[in-house]
Amino acid sequence: EGDGDPAASAAAGDGEGAPSTSATSGDGDGDGDGDGDGDGTCGNGVVEGDEACEPGGPAVDCVALGYGSGTAGCASNCQLTTSECAGTHLLNYENLTSIDLFGSPLVGVAWHPSGDFALAVASDGTVFRYDSGQTAVQVALTLSGTPTSIAASPLGDGFAVVGYDGTDGQVWPITVDATQQLSAGLPQTLSAPAYAVDVKPGTDTFAIGGHTTNYLIGWIDLWTPTDGVIDTKAFSANAGLRGLMWSDETLYMGADAIITSHGYMNADSRTWILPTDQLVTNNWSPGFGNAGGAAFRPSGGFGVVAGTSSNVVYVFSGNWTSTSMPGVGSATYVLDVAWNDSGDRALAMGRATGTPLQAGVFQLLQGAASTYNAAAWTNVSINGFDQAPYNGNSGVTLKDAAWQPSAACDGGLLVGGDSNRGWIVRFWDLDDNDC
Repeated sequence: EGDGDPAASAAAGDGEGAPSTSATSGDGDGDGDGDGDGDGTCGNGVVEGDEACEPGGPAVDCVALGYGSGTAGCASNCQLTTSECAGTHLLNYENLTSIDLFGSPLVGVAWHPSGDFALAVASDGTVFRYDSGQTAVQVALTLSGTPTSIAASPLGDGFAVVGYDGTDGQVWPITVDATQQLSAGLPQTLSAPAYAVDVKPGTDTFAIGGHTTNYLIGWIDLWTPTDGVIDTKAFSANAGLRGLMWSDETLYMGADAIITSHGYMNADSRTWILPTDQLVTNNWSPGFGNAGGAAFRPSGGFGVVAGTSSNVVYVFSGNWTSTSMPGVGSATYVLDVAWNDSGDRALAMGRATGTPLQAGVFQLLQGAASTYNAAAWTNVSINGFDQAPYNGNSGVTLKDAAWQPSAACDGGLLVGGDSNRGWIVRFWDLDDNDC
């Protein structure tokens, strides 16, 4: 069921991996409290720092959050959840793109942690900026090479764009100054072409993953804007790497770990346990199809991997399960997954299919519960995608999404494209009056 890979790589690997030189164990946010914010102690009964609530603390009325009625939940990372508020939580969409402006597909999007602006990157190297509350985007930077993904530092000091330039893997650092002006640093060479990036919560340490040209050697580089590549793990695999995610430390006895998803020319998944430098198979099911993008729930418990060869997602909580998306056929091909900051809601997005045409979007209304709820998925696809203002076609795939942080409105951005142009679409909760 492989779908091939456009990049070639001259990078080699021995399949054993370099020794771990900088890995540390902990909770994933750098302060030992497990809440991901770096400045509070989640679970001590006191709302402090960036915390919005305390589990078991005073109830928060949904009306205060822009909803009609109900009582909000509190996730294990001390962020409010709104799935408990009244309403269907269906999404509305607004097209932000211009056919003339976007000549290449958009492959990734990430918000600055302030929620003031987001960056979307196209495969031709163009970086677009969207400022919150606007109805258009602007060109911010142009990078040389072929980007594949983007992630923002939770510290607010920059972004990392990853991809390749010819046969070399590349990371392009983008710095954000105190006035939120952008500047692009010099590209840095990675072990092989990069296809995924994820940042360790509360830190400036990015995990960047990719694979060599024959797909059989996967690799992960740990990279920081200050020190560059600080550690590398190369390993043999049964397929080309397409996604990765920093794990909830509770899955591996308190250890930092990175879970990969593989979907080029076969299917596979591995876990790199950093303190011991072990690479384990994590029991990926031989019955699963190709795997795509991956995202671990911010409030912990489980991670979700897109199933690119069918209409499914794969969920990992120490063991793997599979869930089919509701209301569509198997040709949707889910490509990636994106969580909001609380871990309350996730979006899975993929290919445009059906008659009339729908751009595939699915929402998981998980709420504050820590155990995965497979029945909580809803179909929130973009209807009439072949009509104005989208004027799309069945060759379009939605490749990435990002929820806006630090905002009253529950919403964000979706990006994608076909071989000729890209789309940026704003989404928001129809039940949220703050939107």
